[in-house]
Amino acid sequence: MSVKTTSASNNHLEHADAALLSPTEISISMWLKMHVISGTQDILSKSGSSTDLSYTVRLPSTGLLEFRTSTNGTSTNTVGAATALIVNTLYHLAFTHSTTSKKIYILGTEDAEGAGPGALFDSTVGLFLGQRSDGGQNANCFFEDVRLYNRSLTTKEVRTIHVARGHDGIIEGGIARWTMDEGAPGSVIAGATVKDVWQNALHLTGINSPTWEEGFVSMRRRRAA
Repeated sequence: MSVKTTSASNNHLEHADAALLSPTEISISMWLKMHVISGTQDILSKSGSSTDLSYTVRLPSTGLLEFRTSTNGTSTNTVGAATALIVNTLYHLAFTHSTTSKKIYILGTEDAEGAGPGALFDSTVGLFLGQRSDGGQNANCFFEDVRLYNRSLTTKEVRTIHVARGHDGIIEGGIARWTMDEGAPGSVIAGATVKDVWQNALHLTGINSPTWEEGFVSMRRRRAA
């Protein structure tokens, strides 16, 4: 399965602030398909007001992903992708931030790199998928198999996750993994029903009725089971 969010309904997934969601270093891995590329859309965010910024994956109208991180809560360091996303196309994406570097990967290949200015700021807002943490900039997309790690994944690990499509076993430093295998296509997500399948039980709550949709990655996992 996958999760669909739309800007028209302001629907999204979220988890309240938790210490595990504010690591010093971070890697984000996800499968993503955009059904609209227009305006500014926050794909994943743990950044609030101008004094409470931490990390954000953003897609502007150019289709060129931005990975924004902050070490002081007030200013951001941004690395921008070189390759534009295409609407209705499935991508594996990864974003890594260490104290020395930050990278964007598209389909298992490094697409952009920038300097890592230091440890991430400990923002007090929650984690949001499909919307900015303080509201707005909703995303029109499908999410699947979203993961967070408290370390910077290597290029080899990112490539392995991309190729294996859910069967990689890369769990060291894992904060949370939402495979998004629950629900029936077209049904509404209500409550904390998007389960974290790793050990920390950081289950996501559906807000304003995002929906379950069939997904390519989950179908492959079921066929391989």
